Amino acid sequence: MFTTAAMAAIAVGASAPAAANQLETAYRLALANDPLLQSAAAQRDAAIEARPQARSLLLPQVTVQANVSENDFEQTQTGINRATGAPSNFTTDGDSTSTNASLTISQAVFDWSAFKQLKRSHAQVALAHARYLVEEQNIVVRLAEAYFNALAASDTVAFAAAEQRAIERQLEQAQKRYEVGLSALTDVQEAQARYDLAVADEIEAKRQLRTTREALREITGQYAPELSGVRVGLDLQSPEPEDADQWVAKALQTNFGLSAERLSGEAAMEAIRQQSGSRYPTLSLQGTASVQDTSGESSTRNNASGAATPRTPSDTETDSLSIGLFLNWNAFTGLRTTSEIRQAQAQYQQQAAVIEQTKRAVERQTRDAYDGVLAGISRVKALRQAVKSNQTALDASEAGFRVGNRTSVDVLNAQRELFRARTDFARARYDYLLNKLRLKQAAGQLTADDLMQIDALLVDEAPSS
Repeated sequence: MFTTAAMAAIAVGASAPAAANQLETAYRLALANDPLLQSAAAQRDAAIEARPQARSLLLPQVTVQANVSENDFEQTQTGINRATGAPSNFTTDGDSTSTNASLTISQAVFDWSAFKQLKRSHAQVALAHARYLVEEQNIVVRLAEAYFNALAASDTVAFAAAEQRAIERQLEQAQKRYEVGLSALTDVQEAQARYDLAVADEIEAKRQLRTTREALREITGQYAPELSGVRVGLDLQSPEPEDADQWVAKALQTNFGLSAERLSGEAAMEAIRQQSGSRYPTLSLQGTASVQDTSGESSTRNNASGAATPRTPSDTETDSLSIGLFLNWNAFTGLRTTSEIRQAQAQYQQQAAVIEQTKRAVERQTRDAYDGVLAGISRVKALRQAVKSNQTALDASEAGFRVGNRTSVDVLNAQRELFRARTDFARARYDYLLNKLRLKQAAGQLTADDLMQIDALLVDEAPSS
């Protein structure tokens, strides 16, 4: 299972350098604390119970009944006294205690609906496992996304602070040059405006960092320590095979989400057969053993003379044993069965549409992730060069500013472009790695080992070019 592979990957990753353990640690915490994964596990466990419940309908059913009742009675009869020929009333009164106990065993011989419900339960259990596997894959991607979002926010804070310090130095230089008459007041004002904007940007970056850390804690249950960045010299690898159609074909066969929807379709088809079985009679073998004991006493008196017979006790015990075949056929249910069959058929058609929609979505997501990996490689390379170019441009602007060929505005613009390129370069590396995970997820090949491989790329270093 996925979890077994995940724990094996974690065991392998334990030998990685200390700086490369943060995703591993976060993954351990997510497995133990993520509410969505816990909910999926509970939902899976609940759905698994469909099988024993369906099987129980085909196993012997044992019913035990027992009751004790107290009875008081009084009965008045009107008759003719044979001796005198006059009407006479007689009253009989008494009380009794009745004890009844029975044991009934019933075994289904033929029940089409129960047979089909058992078969449907197999699909329901497989569906429960498939949906849990979907969530196990989702947690890898969700964790990576949350981690890299927090890491990107941390990078933004670091770059914003560095930009603010650089602009502050530029502002100080502009003020000194203005004081000695080497620059105009507009240079100071421009530097001051850029500095104020940099302060605001840093405040917003810190807020975003707190938000992304909260999102990561939402998955792991704990706040992450200082985040390790992805090494700059990242080995950029194209998908293997380097053919989008092959990845799509694989995804349509092994994507966990699509497999789950197909299993849901099988369960919906079995539901139609189950409802159709309601039209057939059921046959069961049933045996009943019962015992009844009634004890009490009664007397009779002549209402005219008042004479009464002594109270006479009585005790009766009845034992019975029966066994037989019972046929039950709901020949007409007010068209309810027909309606339930139509309802099940409509639900199957609905699920068929969901399967088709999921299939198209899987194909789109696979191609998008595949293109994202390829585009990510090109983007990382381009932004790496952009960082170098912007650094060169900044150096040139600063040198020109010192000799009077460039203004402070030129330097500020060059600084901003450099920090923007560094931020984009860091984000491009994260997006490249995320698209690799998404591509494997779409193809149903994503495991925790893929996360551990990314973990090995993390290093404790400040964001830089």
